[in-house]
Amino acid sequence: MQYAHLPTGYIISNLLFKRFRKCQVSYKTFLCSGMIGAIAPDFDMIYFFFKDHIFHHTHRFYSHYPVIWLSLLLLSLLWMWLHNSHSQNPALAVIFTLNGFVHMFLDTIESPIYWLARPGSVGEPFCIEQYLPWTSASLEFFILFGALCLWNKKLIMRLYRAIDNL
Repeated sequence: MQYAHLPTGYIISNLLFKRFRKCQVSYKTFLCSGMIGAIAPDFDMIYFFFKDHIFHHTHRFYSHYPVIWLSLLLLSLLWMWLHNSHSQNPALAVIFTLNGFVHMFLDTIESPIYWLARPGSVGEPFCIEQYLPWTSASLEFFILFGALCLWNKKLIMRLYRAIDNL
């Protein structure tokens, strides 16, 4: 997945904002935190291109280990639970790490991810693209279209009516 991470972060953050409204976090801050979390595992690309010189696959770096994102998600949920769900920072941490963890699922669709890897050992990669009846590009299209629909529902309805009138 190349283009679907940011729109997926937008969709998840937008849909979950109402659940975190009691945390007194602004919509823009919540959305920004979620969208940055959605692309955070790819921050290793800086190292990948400039320091590693594309010697190792980017999914071999720690930022693409699902166990790390799951651990961070569980820690942020614990932090939120300990603060009785009324603090802004735990809510931002939850949406950041949740979108980072969803990034792992999206990457698994197109390329191998080391789901059972832990720091110090790699394990076997897993990819599900070969088992799907559609390509990852079509899934990316639907994610982008869904984010567009969520972003501007009125514009999509006007386009739909214009196409329907043809």
